[in-house]
Amino acid sequence: MGLEVKTEIPANSSGRVVDSLLDIIRPFSESRGLKADQIRLQREDVLIKIAQKARQRMHAEDIEIHPIPNKLMVPFLEKASLEDIETDMQERWASLLVSASKNYESQQLTFIDILSRLSSDELKILEDTCFSFERFPELSYPGGHFETNFNVVSNSAKKLIIDGKHDLASRAQRAFDQFSFDIRNLQYAKLLYATVAHSGGALYFYAHEHNSSIDILKREGLINIEDIALQSNPLVKVGYFDVSRLGVLFVKSCSPKIKIQSSKK
Repeated sequence: MGLEVKTEIPANSSGRVVDSLLDIIRPFSESRGLKADQIRLQREDVLIKIAQKARQRMHAEDIEIHPIPNKLMVPFLEKASLEDIETDMQERWASLLVSASKNYESQQLTFIDILSRLSSDELKILEDTCFSFERFPELSYPGGHFETNFNVVSNSAKKLIIDGKHDLASRAQRAFDQFSFDIRNLQYAKLLYATVAHSGGALYFYAHEHNSSIDILKREGLINIEDIALQSNPLVKVGYFDVSRLGVLFVKSCSPKIKIQSSKK
């Protein structure tokens, strides 16, 4: 049985495209017994670009290519070939291929599925949040940035002062400005909303659009959305998201911003 090709490439050139693809990915699959009839591809041209980007990066960063188990390689090729010509997504797929070749981990199987369901809109939010602090998130110490963020929000709420001398809109703006300034030390997180209940009524202010991309990232388990009611005076309710442990590991495997150390001596 031959390689099943679903493509607009003319039949007389389709074979050459597939041959080029197999030649490019051979270093990643060598000794694994990967055969053409094991994979079903949609866009070989896109997959060739992804593989080329991965090899170029490994050459530029002096990283030795190691064969990847077929358990990961086959679904990777099939899922990655579904992408369109969007360069940003090709870069993420190439980064995952590089990461798996450098150090294969079973969690990367899950990352293939997650990456296939995301667009560059979600990935930009996730990466911008991960790289918004002076260092990349570390998950080794107890509590991590999750505990730090809760403490930052709690302490900021206790410092919040409502000035009753101004109209409601002005009070809301002043409260937002003060609270936003106080929580500037949130780590790998973004404020979504805050409400303040006080003697003059309730103030609502929003810091980040809670759009569908946020919901998608939450669905994939890449962020945690925290809704906290703080027993402060005034009473403050806060919603924010921070990058989950899975999200940190996902970005480390799939972001082109992560520099992978050379495996060569």
